[in-house]
Amino acid sequence: MKPRRVVITGIGVVAPNGIGKEAFWEALYHGRSGVRHITLFDTSGLPTDIAGEVPDFDPTLFMPERLVRERGRASHLGVAAARLALSDAGIPEPPKSELGIALGMTFPAMDYFERHFRKLLRNGKYSEKDVQLLYTSASPNMVAMDISSVCGIKGPRVTIANACSSGTLAIVRAYEEIRMGSSDIFLAGGVDASLTYLGFAGLIEGGFQVVTNGPPEKVSRPYDKHRIGAVCSEGAALIVLEEQEHALRRNANIYAEIRGVGTSFGTPSTSPEAIRHGLARSMKLALSFSQIPPCEVDYICSHGPSLPVVDHMETLAIKDALGHQAFRVPVSSIKSMIGNPMAASGPLQTAAALLCMLHSTIFPTINLNHPDPLCDLDYVPGGRRKNRVEVSLVDSHGFDNIDVAILLADQRLPLQ
Repeated sequence: MKPRRVVITGIGVVAPNGIGKEAFWEALYHGRSGVRHITLFDTSGLPTDIAGEVPDFDPTLFMPERLVRERGRASHLGVAAARLALSDAGIPEPPKSELGIALGMTFPAMDYFERHFRKLLRNGKYSEKDVQLLYTSASPNMVAMDISSVCGIKGPRVTIANACSSGTLAIVRAYEEIRMGSSDIFLAGGVDASLTYLGFAGLIEGGFQVVTNGPPEKVSRPYDKHRIGAVCSEGAALIVLEEQEHALRRNANIYAEIRGVGTSFGTPSTSPEAIRHGLARSMKLALSFSQIPPCEVDYICSHGPSLPVVDHMETLAIKDALGHQAFRVPVSSIKSMIGNPMAASGPLQTAAALLCMLHSTIFPTINLNHPDPLCDLDYVPGGRRKNRVEVSLVDSHGFDNIDVAILLADQRLPLQ
C-alpha cells in the first residue's frame, strides 16, 4: 500500500508560560518566561527553588473532582492538554470514530506516590483502598488511560518512556501508524510532572537541575557563554495527527504536514561526540525521508537545554546535518522561557514550531545576551522576527542518546 500523508489538525498546550495555544503563543511572541520560584511544595532544605512550574492550573476544569483526587498531576496536565487539542481540532467528545493515543512520559504520578509514602510513614500502615489507588495511579500507562476515560476515546493506546525524547517518539509512533494505514487519527505528545520534593531533589543530585538562586526568569540561557545548567519544569503538549484525506473530508483546519521523521538510538554514553552524532543522524534522516533539501528549511525549533556541552554539540550537529545552510537558518529554544519539561519538551517544541508557521513569526531565544562563540548559529537573540515559515525542523535529545527529529511543512508545498 502506498504510504499515506499525515497532517496536524489540533494543538493542546499546558506550559509554564501559558495554558492553551493562544496563551502559549502570546508568551513566546513576547519572550515571556515561565520559570519561577516553586509553590507546589515546600522547598526547605533544597539548594534551589527555581523551576518551570505551571501556575494557576485548575484540573477540575478538565476532569471530574473524584478523578482529580485519585490521580497525580501528570494525569491532570495530560487530560487538560488532550481536551484542548481535541477542541482545537474540532473533534467531539466522545469522538465519532476510533482514535489512537500515543503518549510519552518520564515520571508517572510522583506527587501521588510521595503523598502515599508520607501517609505510610505517618500511620505505619496502608489500607487496602490506598494500595489499590497507588498501584493504579502510579502506573506509567495511567495518564493515557485517563485521557481515554475522560474524553470517551476508543482506540489503541501506547505509552513510551525514553527520557526527554519520549513525547517526540510518541508523535513519530502515531505518524507511522497513520502513514502505514493502521489508523486514521491519533492524539500524540508528552507529559511530565516531576516537580515534587523527592523528584526535584533527585534531579538536583543527578546534575539535571541547575543550583542557583538568581532571578528565576534569567536562569535558563541556551547558547549563552554564561549558561550554567538546565532548569527542570513540568507541562504537557498533545497534537492531533490525521491522514490527510480524513482531515479534508471533515474540513479540518490543517496546521502542517509531517514530511519526515528521523530517530537515532545510540549506545548509552555521555561523551560529547555521541550527543553530536545522534542529533545529527536524526536530523539527516528526517531531511532525507522528506526529500526536502536543507536550503528549503526556514526554521529550527531546537532542543537547546542550556547545558554547556549539549548546546555546543547541538550546534555542531545542526552544521553536520544542514551544511552551509545551518548559518542561514534561524534557530530558537523554548527552554529559554519554560525550562526542560522532559517528556513534554519535544511536543511543546512541535507546538511552538507549528505556531511559528501559523503566525509567520519566529520567537526569540531569551537571555542570550552574550553568545557563546562555540554556538555560532543564528539563535534569534534580542526579540521575535517576522519570517515566513513553510518548512521547520524540530530536534529532540534524550538522556543516553535517544534522538528524534521531525520535519514539518506546509501541506501545499509540492512533494519532491
